[in-house]
Amino acid sequence: MCFTLKKILKPSTIFLNGKPVPYTRHHTFLGLLLEGSLLTWASHIDHMSISCMRQLNVMKRIAGIRWGAN
Repeated sequence: MCFTLKKILKPSTIFLNGKPVPYTRHHTFLGLLLEGSLLTWASHIDHMSISCMRQLNVMKRIAGIRWGAN
């Protein structure tokens, strides 16, 4: 992963203990989804909105009008 505002045509290969480290476009650090290219929040916001919608749908199912948690 490389943080830059410039376009990278071909990322450089980094070796650790003689093995190449794979290049990724996204990385999660402390719950924050970091995107290497363009340094935007779009991928993190998309990930969080999907996660929140799942949790909201579970709460809607649990809290029915005629049944569910009291």
